[in-house]
Amino acid sequence: MAGDPERVKHEYFFAASDYYVTGRFAFWERAMNVCGNLLHHAIELYLKGHLWMTVPAAELKKMKHNLPAIWARFKATVRDGRLDAFDQTIRDVHAFENLRYPEEIVEKGMIFHFEVTRADLEQSRRYDRSPSNLPRYEFALEEVDQLVSLLFEVCSLNPDVFLRGHLPTPDRDRYLRHGRHGNAASTGSPAKEGE
Repeated sequence: MAGDPERVKHEYFFAASDYYVTGRFAFWERAMNVCGNLLHHAIELYLKGHLWMTVPAAELKKMKHNLPAIWARFKATVRDGRLDAFDQTIRDVHAFENLRYPEEIVEKGMIFHFEVTRADLEQSRRYDRSPSNLPRYEFALEEVDQLVSLLFEVCSLNPDVFLRGHLPTPDRDRYLRHGRHGNAASTGSPAKEGE
């Protein structure tokens, strides 16, 4: 492995945190075409950053952007049963890899469901009258936040260091430690941060 593995891990986490914060901003601003892809990049880099410590770089590169494969390797390495609760979150976020380039949207169409909680997501699906043959891209932000918080914990890193003040201190505590969000508006759209 080239360079100091611990420093490489930290650089992965700094980059992942930038993607994560930008993805969260995109969520609240309803920038749907890029939100899921940014969060995909964030989770991928968090996982690869930790795997860098034990997995040869060439093997990590072979995994490309296959989040389920990276996730499986990460879980096998870390061996923490709490990670199993996020298997669906990984599948949901991985679907956005298909939207890396816009022609997929033009050729096949799409349906977006971005909600704060899994319960909101399930309700949104129940009321959706869109054609069933369209690809669906969906996730619950709270689950992504909880996953990121757990990744910092199992990787023995302090989120306050890597988020570098991207969120005001009370918000950082609320979102990362407690996984709580503002109430969704009656339209199903999430409330803006700070409301």
